[in-house]
Amino acid sequence: MTNFSTEATPAVRMLGIRKAYGSCISNADVNLEVSRGTIHGILGENGAGKSTAMKILYGMVAADAGEIWIDGKKCHMRSPLEAKALGIGMVHQHFMLSEAHSVLENIILGMEPLYPSLGWLPEALQPLAMRTAREKLERLMNEHGLEVPLDASVDSLSVGTLQRVEILKLLYQETRILILDEPTAVLTPQEVDRFFIQLKHLAATGKTILIVTHKLRELLAVTDSISIFRAGSVIASVATSSIDADALAALMIGKKLDPVQNNSKQLREGKPLLSIQNWPLKKTRNPSFQHETFSLELHAGEILGIAGIEGNGQQELVELLRHPKQAPPAGTAARLELLGRDVTSWSAIQMTAAGVGYIPADRHKEAILLDQSATRNFVLGYQDHPSFRFGPFLRWGAIHQATVNGMKLFEVSPLQPDLPIKRFSGGNQQKIVVARALQHQPRLLIAVHPTRGVDVGAIQLIHKKLLELRSQGLAILLISSELDEILALADRILVMENYRVAARFTGNACNETALGLAMSGADSKKEKQHG
Repeated sequence: MTNFSTEATPAVRMLGIRKAYGSCISNADVNLEVSRGTIHGILGENGAGKSTAMKILYGMVAADAGEIWIDGKKCHMRSPLEAKALGIGMVHQHFMLSEAHSVLENIILGMEPLYPSLGWLPEALQPLAMRTAREKLERLMNEHGLEVPLDASVDSLSVGTLQRVEILKLLYQETRILILDEPTAVLTPQEVDRFFIQLKHLAATGKTILIVTHKLRELLAVTDSISIFRAGSVIASVATSSIDADALAALMIGKKLDPVQNNSKQLREGKPLLSIQNWPLKKTRNPSFQHETFSLELHAGEILGIAGIEGNGQQELVELLRHPKQAPPAGTAARLELLGRDVTSWSAIQMTAAGVGYIPADRHKEAILLDQSATRNFVLGYQDHPSFRFGPFLRWGAIHQATVNGMKLFEVSPLQPDLPIKRFSGGNQQKIVVARALQHQPRLLIAVHPTRGVDVGAIQLIHKKLLELRSQGLAILLISSELDEILALADRILVMENYRVAARFTGNACNETALGLAMSGADSKKEKQHG
């Protein structure tokens, strides 16, 4: 199905690219072509080789064989610096920004402007021409609609703004070919829409954009063409206008997928397994000033979905449930109960021992140690579990076998538990994290973006497992930015807006439009009941 164009010189051409790590083949004869001034999608299952190919294009990884041609010239990228010199830039899924510095300082890092007239001074003594950098950035922001607060510290910005900072950094470096790795993984639907408008504008100005993602609908919405990776090779390159989501999924995994759906949504009765009552999630330095409070109840055998734009209290909710160890705020009727017991003074270790499983939002920051093996990662947080410990000793044989079982259950590839976890694709890392959270049969599962960065086949696998465990009595608190995920799985949905419940939906009485309105606060400032 691949049909390389001969009418114009492509911006990117990769021929016969091969890369192996020992016996693990990441790329096997990759052939890829991208036209100048277009948006090209890079699609494939976890471990299909797409990220490795993009790292080779960016000079982060050296290919074992093959050729790379940029604008008709054969090139050898031995480092990202050499790629940058050729006009190639990359925005990683996990942003590479220094939180301790301002936006302006982050953008100019490595390309600090100097005064030409002071070139006679030693470089270490030359002052930076900050005004020149600021003027250039203000021009770029106006040209491309990428407004960011240049003097703000990076740690104060929303995820959507951080994404714009990364794009501006590439434009400041005069990048012509932009590689974006899972660029919408942490964006809200509203931020995604704005982001796509900006990408289309960049392509219209002649930039070439490669997007690595698992999100089929987004690829169909923004790309001009798509290349599908499978088992380390490009098995097809197609015009976006000539294909639909079902056909893309079939090419990617080799079979048609039927959507997973909770078809038995129902309201549970009786005493809840988890109860939060009148808890002020928003921190305040003035204890006499009370914000609106947050309440929820979650029953065994139920999936409760939490929707909302990031920064509206979801993180504080997770922190409360993971690390309660705090007294209820003075002067409030706040309560936190698990299995009928007051747990406000409990530690994270006590919550885990009581049967609380946790899938964190950011696997790199909260869930895994990249340089350690899958087996050593599988025991994190469960070192004191009876099945993993005998007196003062860890039972490494049992831990290794549990890791193998979890990897098989979630179809992790390669099935090598002693391999450093950084050698697995992001999606396979996520599947290991999910397997670990479910290994010891928790009573309550806190699942925060459980399918972030995984392909459609893995999403289906994880969704099926969650529904299966729900039917066995597991209580699941599902916090997700993927509205279709919440709509497909949740028995009930709460919308968080400004640290409170803005709306409650039951059963099937909900759709993406209603959720979006409630998330933005447009529905009403008073809590709405639906269903």
